[in-house]
Amino acid sequence: MSELAAANLQIAEEVLLNRRSCRKFVSGARIPEEDILRLVAAGVHAPCGYNSQNVRFLAITDAEEIARLGALKTPKALMRSAAAWIVVFTDQHVHKGYPESEHVIWSKLWTQNAAAAVQNILLLATAMGHGSCWISFVPEMNKTRLTSGVDIHTELFKDYVVPAHYAVRGLVLLGVPQTRDALGYPAGDEIHGGKPVKRQPIEAYTIKKRGAQ
Repeated sequence: MSELAAANLQIAEEVLLNRRSCRKFVSGARIPEEDILRLVAAGVHAPCGYNSQNVRFLAITDAEEIARLGALKTPKALMRSAAAWIVVFTDQHVHKGYPESEHVIWSKLWTQNAAAAVQNILLLATAMGHGSCWISFVPEMNKTRLTSGVDIHTELFKDYVVPAHYAVRGLVLLGVPQTRDALGYPAGDEIHGGKPVKRQPIEAYTIKKRGAQ
């Protein structure tokens, strides 16, 4: 391995292992527009099934608009404290190359396409030093806890050109973190979802061959 490759590997692994979901942002802080564009570009370059390239992005940086949208959603304090939102959609009408009979197969991968895009955004945000938090957001949540009884297309994003065949798949909140870890990366909560965020030893997550010790 070359010195350059070794250095790149160290940086990439450090960012991967120190990415955290940040839920405490500095009030009134802003994210540079050029950084938002770079983060969206990272999402665009994520892998996607059958090269469908059907992930779409809505970047929102206006503080008043974030306050308006955040007031419609739960948890409101977190939603409104972000400096920027990147909403991730998939275009449900994309059929690139595969036979119509296989549409039911490839369409099931569209959530994975969006997830890959979100992860790219989160990792680059971490490398930039921005706090980020992935908010679960899927069509089935429409008019439930997440959207607080509003319709996604006609109310939540009424001021944007969001076609009806775009399905919302996730939301990334961005901001300046209130706290950082020892390496300077945005810090997250120690407990979330009722259990520690810190990962267990790798053996706890790996599958072994039957009979193996």
